[in-house]
Amino acid sequence: MRLAPLYDVISTAAYPELSQNLSLGIGDVFEPDAVGLGEWDDFAS
Repeated sequence: MRLAPLYDVISTAAYPELSQNLSLGIGDVFEPDAVGLGEWDDFAS
């Protein structure tokens, strides 16, 4: 098992005037820079 490519997780990164938050939280975190291993573990559970 492996993760799919993350190329479309936050396509708004190129547009600083738009929200950078994820539309689907990863382990209850919506800020891409704050997502770590613990959040992925929570998300997978």
